[in-house]
Amino acid sequence: MAQYKSIVMGVDVGSSEICALIAGQHPETNEISLLGMGVKPSAGLRRGLVVDIDTMSHAIGETIDLAVKEAGTHPDRACVSITGEHIVSLNSTGVVGISKRGNANNGVGEITEDHRAQVLEAAKAMKLPEGREIIHTIPQQFAVDEEHGILNPLGMTGRRLEAQIHLITGSQSALRNLVHAFTWSGTKVQQFIFSALASARATLSKDERNIGVGLLDIGRDSTTCIVFSEYDVQHSNVLSIGSGAVSNDIAQLLRITYDQADELKTKYGTCWLPTSVADKLFEVKGVGGRPDENISEIKLAEFIEARMDEILNLERDRMRKSGVLKHLRSGIVITGGGARLRGLLPLAEKIFEVPVRIGTPRGISDQQNRLQDSAYCTAAGLVLSSFEESGNEGWDRRQVGKLLSRVKDFFKDNF
Repeated sequence: MAQYKSIVMGVDVGSSEICALIAGQHPETNEISLLGMGVKPSAGLRRGLVVDIDTMSHAIGETIDLAVKEAGTHPDRACVSITGEHIVSLNSTGVVGISKRGNANNGVGEITEDHRAQVLEAAKAMKLPEGREIIHTIPQQFAVDEEHGILNPLGMTGRRLEAQIHLITGSQSALRNLVHAFTWSGTKVQQFIFSALASARATLSKDERNIGVGLLDIGRDSTTCIVFSEYDVQHSNVLSIGSGAVSNDIAQLLRITYDQADELKTKYGTCWLPTSVADKLFEVKGVGGRPDENISEIKLAEFIEARMDEILNLERDRMRKSGVLKHLRSGIVITGGGARLRGLLPLAEKIFEVPVRIGTPRGISDQQNRLQDSAYCTAAGLVLSSFEESGNEGWDRRQVGKLLSRVKDFFKDNF
């Protein structure tokens, strides 16, 4: 194996699949290369919550083993994705004084790193509901006295420093159980990263984040969203419905198994009716001795479009209520396994009335081109992000509360 100055691992734990990536950074060029990849069906996880730690641990271990076998090395810790209906995001504001009144400088002082840390702590000092932890504290902007929209206040002078931040929080028990599952598998959790934030790290350009962009990561059980403008995170949320709902609809309407329905959706489905035809038929095997039936492409498309239309409109409504639709000036990027669905682009463009593209990972050299798939954006983003955190010691189950609640200027460091 070639010499790398650091080797890291990212593990995206989804409800349908677990993806583990091991990558190395070249000492001279700083190029990041994929060394090993493992993908296995997920087990023991439902809607972002561990429901069977033993099963989950085995699934994690088997996936990591595949990546380790190919890479020829086993990092002892991983950067891990986190999502699910337990994730709640909000904006907050904090204020601190720079200098005491009546001093020689008439109360004016120079802003230092200590002031910046203090105002971020003040902004995150709100009382959270019992059992919740802060996963990310993301500065949006600062204000010095009456001057607003400041990205970096260090070295400026004034009497009053204000910070606006975006907090992403999660359930303590959900985080601890996931740490427990990884520990049982033989791997430490280096850090948790909100899945949409990781996907953004791997897919969005600086211009998109500056102009304004939304990212939708469509998984099986949930759809996660994050909105950027002027490089800042303006909004994030988790919608507890994903592309798996489409498969459930098909299964119920055709009285077939979920696996049959998912195969129909993947092979023949589209969520854009104008491209489907009525005389194109697909055979559907009957269940329990029932006779086989045929379904037309247009009828299948009607099932799929109805549910995807609902999901996208629910996300649009959340953005509207949060006042961030105006930030989608460069459009929307869609990632996740749900982005593979044919016809998604025109449907999303119709609903959001902005340009839409499918996101694929950037920034990792992959000689086999396996990463050119929207489903692996989160895992790629975890790898890219973990290089900045590779000096961390990892999270023990007893330390989750302390380590999760530290201020992480994640957005500034990783973008």
